[in-house]
Amino acid sequence: MKSNRLFFGTALIALLASSVLGQTNAGRATFATPDTPATATETTLATDDNATADARATEVATPAATFTVTAPATLDLSGTPFAVMAALHAAGLVPAGGRELFDLPFGYALTSDPGFSFLPLGGHQKARDFVVNFQVIWYSAGNDSACGLSFHETDTGSGAVFLSNDGLVILTQQDGSQRILDYRQPSTLFSRKTVNRVTLIALGETLTLYINGQLETVAAGQSVSGGFSFEVYNALDNHTVTDCHYRHVWVWPLDSP
Repeated sequence: MKSNRLFFGTALIALLASSVLGQTNAGRATFATPDTPATATETTLATDDNATADARATEVATPAATFTVTAPATLDLSGTPFAVMAALHAAGLVPAGGRELFDLPFGYALTSDPGFSFLPLGGHQKARDFVVNFQVIWYSAGNDSACGLSFHETDTGSGAVFLSNDGLVILTQQDGSQRILDYRQPSTLFSRKTVNRVTLIALGETLTLYINGQLETVAAGQSVSGGFSFEVYNALDNHTVTDCHYRHVWVWPLDSP
């Protein structure tokens, strides 16, 4: 993993993994139980209805031209992994096949450290083409802090998807000093005061991102086999504990089309 982006310091990053498929090597992180007190006061926030996005459908061909992605504006991605994969296949977004790599029912990460903090998932298992689906909510965060998940992790780089406390959807990928993708856009597809579902499809060099079942973007990335982590971002001047809670985190590698 990229040591220049790994800033744990004195932060508490805790993970609860109760699934056999979701066994995790936590590195320098601290395992916790549901009774472990958080380092920040948790505040119950009212739920806002997610705004409805304008209908958007984007068609992108992968570089190999073997599988064409036509992304519907809206999909029901709220079911079980099998139901979600069936819906994505019926929509023409993924080929048939694949299997679940790991499934984590619940996890959380708390840190006030500046920069990017990581917590590896799935015992460092890797995937190249995959669907990752997770729910996330934060109870406290710095003004522009973000909760997300890292993917395609290698010794030289990784990709990441974030929802930020200042209302941005962020999708990035970097390999060494090369910035491959840097998508950062304000979005009405999620609320900072409720649980949000993130669905990312990596197929070839095409990344298709849904937020709460609505299409956010289709972007070009780099096809590489790599691991997964919870990832938290805090600004360099941050002093607030960012408290990211994750639910139903699963990864489904895809057979090559």
